[in-house]
Amino acid sequence: HKKKNGIMDDDDDDDPLPSLPRSKWERSVALKCANVSRTGHFVNAQGMKIRWYAWDALVAKTTTTKKALEEEEEEEEEEEEIGVVVGTHGSGAHAMFEWLQSTPMGTPRNKYKNSWIEMMNKKGLTFYAYDTQGAGRSDCARGCKAFVERESDMMEDNARFMELVRRKHEGGFSSRSDDDDDDD
Repeated sequence: HKKKNGIMDDDDDDDPLPSLPRSKWERSVALKCANVSRTGHFVNAQGMKIRWYAWDALVAKTTTTKKALEEEEEEEEEEEEIGVVVGTHGSGAHAMFEWLQSTPMGTPRNKYKNSWIEMMNKKGLTFYAYDTQGAGRSDCARGCKAFVERESDMMEDNARFMELVRRKHEGGFSSRSDDDDDDD
């Protein structure tokens, strides 16, 4: 395992998406209300660190209220991770802003409760997102926020991240679908 500045290098063969230790997380990422399961970075073709976040389906189950857990005991199948969703953010935003809620409106968008991510996690989907280069906690080209040398760089970053997520989850999903009622 290679370490660079105390952070696992993303070339680690055992884990294509190594996570930063929780002690290295920024305060806004570590907030309980954001419910981030893991975060880290990968290095893109231009040598920039691109920050990613994950909200694991199973972790989401364990952070719900006791009443909600009791209601879900009857629906055991929902506790399995059945897939992964990768989301990207729009221009002038960042991953946590795009996918989390602000309650009440006008406050920071850092609330997991009632967010798109929570809805996906409850269905058994792990959700990944990353800050595109020049946005959020990712490095910037020429040190300028919201600046990208070439649009193709962003497409390459997306393809790299998708490949890393695929490798992380190879063969790791339930074959359950909503139409399956029998045990194969």
